Amino acid sequence: MALRIAVLLLVEWAAKQGRPALGYSIVACNTIGAIALKREDAIAALKKARELRDQNFWDIEIIDARGSRLDEATFARQHDLK
Repeated sequence: MALRIAVLLLVEWAAKQGRPALGYSIVACNTIGAIALKREDAIAALKKARELRDQNFWDIEIIDARGSRLDEATFARQHDLK
């Protein structure tokens, strides 16, 4: 849990530093630790989130440029994706 929080803080810090932000960050955990990835569009972000789930990651969240944090199913519904 602490590592996941650290990853989320790092994503937020990078956004506040004025670095060019890609459209979406995907964060997830597994038994080894946490991971944060970036994707430019909603379709790619959802695809990566599903790949991580299939690889036994959990607590998967997709974070948009505004900082909204959504789970995979909610993200798919809000973006009208299957």
